[in-house]
Amino acid sequence: MADDSATNSSSHSLSTMNAPLRNLVVEANISNNNSPSPHRAVNGALPNTMTMNDAYNHHYTLSEMERAQLQHERDAAVAAYDQVSAQLEQLRTHYTQLHAAYSSVTSNGIHSDVDRQIQQLQSALAVLVEEKTAVQAEMRKVKNDLQQERILNETVSFFSCFLFNHINLEQEALNQDGLLHVLCYRKKCGSQ
Repeated sequence: MADDSATNSSSHSLSTMNAPLRNLVVEANISNNNSPSPHRAVNGALPNTMTMNDAYNHHYTLSEMERAQLQHERDAAVAAYDQVSAQLEQLRTHYTQLHAAYSSVTSNGIHSDVDRQIQQLQSALAVLVEEKTAVQAEMRKVKNDLQQERILNETVSFFSCFLFNHINLEQEALNQDGLLHVLCYRKKCGSQ
C-alpha cells in the first residue's frame, strides 16, 4: 500500500512535468518559506504551482540522469569495440601464422602427407576468414552504435542548453510582469 502511494505521488509529479511550460501556474506572491498560497481554485483546492526554477531543476536532474545513462552505454560500447578490435588483431596474427606455415609447406616441395596438411590448413584458413568477417561485421555495428550515441549526446546537449535559455527568458519576463503589476497596484492605491 505504501508503494502505491509513492508511485501515485511520483506519477503525479511526472504528469505535471509533461504539461507544456506555458500551462504552468506561477504565482508572483510565492514566499521563500514555501507556505501555501492563500488563493484557492474554484473547487476550493490549492492550485498546483511550480516555479520556473523548480521546472528547470527537475529537467536538469532528468537531463543529468539521461546523460549519465548515455555515458554508461557509451563506455560499454567502447569496451565492446576494444574487445572486438583485440579479437580482430588476434585473428590477423593467427592468419599470418597459418599463411606463413602454408607458404612454407608449399615451397618445400610435396611430401606424402603434405596434401593432408594443406587441406587442414585450408580448412583452418576458411574458419579464420569466417571469424574475421563476423568480427568485422560486429565492429561495424559497434562503430555505428557509437556514432548514434554521439549524435544523441549532441542532441541532448543542444536541447538542454535551449531549454535553459528558454526558462531564463521566461523567468525574466515573469519577473518583469510581477514588477509591472506591483507598480500598477501602487499607482492605483496612491491615486485613491
